[in-house]
Amino acid sequence: MNIGLKIKELASKENLEIPVIAERLGKSKQAVYDMLSKQDLNTSVLRELSTILKVPITAFFQENDDIGFDKSIQEKLELAYKEIERLKRELEEVRCHHRKPTRVVIELDVDDDEFIKMGLKEKIVQILNK
Repeated sequence: MNIGLKIKELASKENLEIPVIAERLGKSKQAVYDMLSKQDLNTSVLRELSTILKVPITAFFQENDDIGFDKSIQEKLELAYKEIERLKRELEEVRCHHRKPTRVVIELDVDDDEFIKMGLKEKIVQILNK
């Protein structure tokens, strides 16, 4: 079975051209044509395509035209995928907000010679230059 051809068939049923699909995937037209012709599709792309084409992922692997799929299941899947993406964005925002610079102050009771012998001068200069 040629998955690329099956995807093109399903796209034509939805009146979607490859350039539109490429835009929705956030990829170039050429990248999508290459993926379809080489059948180089990872699961995340297949999942996105199933949402765009409003079919289950299994439809890409079925021989017949009857995909036997309940539309309500697809709608639930789409909602679940959207919720997953929303949660990923929310998690990333939380991570970004918690990345504040940390100031560390260390007090050493050593004289200058000990400080240099310990190699701390170069290390502190390296840290301060970061």
